[in-house]
Amino acid sequence: MGIYVSVTIAFIVSKEVYTGVRGIDVTTAGFIHDPKRAFEITNELNNNQPKDKWMEIEVYPILDKKPLALLNVFTKRVKRLPPTPEGVTVKQIFAWQKELPNTKVIRVHLPFAYDVPDLWCRALGDLKNPRHFLWMYALGAAVNKKGIELAQKLEELQDREVGISAHTNIIKGFSRDGKLEEVKSTVSGSILVESSGRAKSSIIKDMRYFCDPAMVASIAEKFNLDGILFGVDHAITEGVDVEAAIENPIVKRTIQAMHISGPHHDLIGVGDERLINFLRILGEIEFPHDVRVAIDYDPRKIKKQSTSVQLETVRYARDFILNHQNKR
Repeated sequence: MGIYVSVTIAFIVSKEVYTGVRGIDVTTAGFIHDPKRAFEITNELNNNQPKDKWMEIEVYPILDKKPLALLNVFTKRVKRLPPTPEGVTVKQIFAWQKELPNTKVIRVHLPFAYDVPDLWCRALGDLKNPRHFLWMYALGAAVNKKGIELAQKLEELQDREVGISAHTNIIKGFSRDGKLEEVKSTVSGSILVESSGRAKSSIIKDMRYFCDPAMVASIAEKFNLDGILFGVDHAITEGVDVEAAIENPIVKRTIQAMHISGPHHDLIGVGDERLINFLRILGEIEFPHDVRVAIDYDPRKIKKQSTSVQLETVRYARDFILNHQNKR
């Protein structure tokens, strides 16, 4: 009589998790008047570092406009004057990266306004900050797709995926006009919806969709995008409970990047307890994917500094973020 033994083999699939921040980047927003400087600083800080530890760059696609160029020449020379955005082209970035080989662009930040009506709505809705009107003019409207084209060309230049980030009014605008699927098929890297401060828009009337991280995450999931960029700097300024926000399940599962600075895009300071507490909590959270942080400073603060101080400012911010995480 034969004996038959049934054997069941169970396969346990472990899901990889990531704890805390896995990389630090810098945006060209702080260097809007001199974007090459962001490349020079990251090139210096990445020297002798393995590529997986490199600081990368988030580029703001400032249009190459002659009035801006002329004004920029003047304001660059006078430190007390507000910075004027300087145009950014693929040709320039190619030259910068050839000169500064330890640099990579990770994403392009799309303009703040979707179309011309939205641009005027956003600019006129914040008249107490006239520099925002200048930024709107410098970036143009996202519907011109200049930022998306820049991301495409940078992918070819770098031979690697380059993503985009966009505020909720931009995503809703592309969706409204039936262009979102085209954008998704065009961009090879991650498409992230960014939370920011409250803003007036002709596209979105409920301002919470700009500044509430959970509501921003709901837009990312609704349109099947890659995730969100949590504007921690804006959230702290808006009085959002950032510690509770990062623990929210929808935020935790969609977050892929963050912007960090002091309040109102100020420089990170030694006694910034709110940010320190957030970073300590962040260092203990398990995410389903890599999360990177971009240092996102006010260019008015950076413009007043010497080049050597600018380098140390970014180095300090990088080390501050990494050192205040309680890694498990």
